[in-house]
Amino acid sequence: MLYGGKLGQKDIRVHAISSDPFATRAASGFDGLTTKAPSRALVRRLVTIEEVGAACVFLASDYAVAMTGKALYVGGRYHILDQVNANLDRESLT
Repeated sequence: MLYGGKLGQKDIRVHAISSDPFATRAASGFDGLTTKAPSRALVRRLVTIEEVGAACVFLASDYAVAMTGKALYVGGRYHILDQVNANLDRESLT
């Protein structure tokens, strides 16, 4: 992460959080996203907003003071980009 290096010199930590989909009205607008994701995630369930929030609290706490410029993945490893890459791989095989 570009800003992690620049802002780290000023004692400012920079992170990104990428979560699995969780049940929201916005996610329900994507065809099958909240119904298919649990079966494809390693933990076999949707991540909760509280779990994503806990990760944010951790990154803002003194427990993560030595971390900066990282992307933290929260959930059972089902990401939209994984699905896009899987679709591209299937298309390249045909």
